[in-house]
Amino acid sequence: MCLIIMLILASTVFSPFLFSHSILIASDEVGIRFDLLSGELEAPLYPGIYSYMPGTQEIVVYSTEQQIFIIDEDDPLSSRTQDGFAINVTTILLYRINPEDIGMIHARWQDSYRLNLIAPVTRNVIRSRLADFTLVQLQTDIEMVETDIQSALQDFLSTEAFILDSLEIEFNLSASD
Repeated sequence: MCLIIMLILASTVFSPFLFSHSILIASDEVGIRFDLLSGELEAPLYPGIYSYMPGTQEIVVYSTEQQIFIIDEDDPLSSRTQDGFAINVTTILLYRINPEDIGMIHARWQDSYRLNLIAPVTRNVIRSRLADFTLVQLQTDIEMVETDIQSALQDFLSTEAFILDSLEIEFNLSASD
């Protein structure tokens, strides 16, 4: 009888360890645990080892390293200035996930954020901001234009839990209509 009680007690104590899986979250990653039964997202999981119960929980890991998005001649962006001149734009955007807000990224975008958020928003912000400047302004005060675009992009990306590290823009002003 005592043996049966000890077996029951031992199985109760050790069963989570027998049926759970572990995952390592590296120093350049952040994870989010999702409860498949309740639909709840837990707090961000920072670097370390975490266990979870397959079938009832899922841990998704995201990189917090700097990522790059490029608009170049292979993926062109054309825009019009306020006075109607066509401008070709080359852009290098360096960004990263804000690990504190990984729950929002996971809930809204999962792993589609690059295709469905970063690319279209970057293109849209550049086009809409360029439309506020004339060709002469682009030629004479390019730093102001770049700062304006970077500020608008940074403001939007921060609302979606992304950090803008750097934005380099090159305008081809030789386009004429």
